[in-house]
Amino acid sequence: MLRVPRTQEDEALALALLERDHVIVDPGVLFGFPSGGHLVVSLLPPPDVFVTGIRRLDARVADGVAAGARPSA
Repeated sequence: MLRVPRTQEDEALALALLERDHVIVDPGVLFGFPSGGHLVVSLLPPPDVFVTGIRRLDARVADGVAAGARPSA
């Protein structure tokens, strides 16, 4: 589980990561976490694939924060 800035709903961030960055994560709400600010990642990929995915996720989150995305409710 990862805490991310609550700049958008988890589902929207997960979809953006999939469509734009080719990274698969699950919205935290699917695992009972409050909506907004939680993503779930798998630890099963090989280390190089995992690191690449986390770097892409970090860049997407940083872009959203830098762009001044509105916090989710």
